Amino acid sequence: MEGLYLADEPGTRWAEWYRAVAELGVAPMRQMPRELWRYVVELPRVADLSGADQLARAGTGRWR
Repeated sequence: MEGLYLADEPGTRWAEWYRAVAELGVAPMRQMPRELWRYVVELPRVADLSGADQLARAGTGRWR
């Protein structure tokens, strides 16, 4: 499933990116360069996918 990762501050975004490349077993420098983009989000249009029930209602399949 494709998605767009949004974070409330750059440090959160970078920490998540480092976690993701570590899970893939890829050295961070092999995935560089990366850029941060600023988006303005209207909260009523953002899906809360923080739990299994929300994921199921969104039709994203079964997640652990």
